[in-house]
Amino acid sequence: QVLMCQIFWFAGIHGSLIVTGIMNPFWMANLSVNQAAMAAGTAIPHIYVQGFWDHYLLIGGVGSTLPLALMLLRSKAVHLRTIGRM
Repeated sequence: QVLMCQIFWFAGIHGSLIVTGIMNPFWMANLSVNQAAMAAGTAIPHIYVQGFWDHYLLIGGVGSTLPLALMLLRSKAVHLRTIGRM
């Protein structure tokens, strides 16, 4: 889904909103199953819910821009470190 977000962004469409709109029913279904399992005291069966998407897949922006900035900061090339400091 991150790839689809990138393709939409490349086409000039807000990719995160499109993918979130499509995936929301699935995430809500997974969340309700998780809530029922937690209430029953059993293991939670679905890890892929809205919170997973927001906090692990989109950290630093769609496409994980944060690791790119960190790699630029650690680069040996001066011009790349300068870009990383921006």
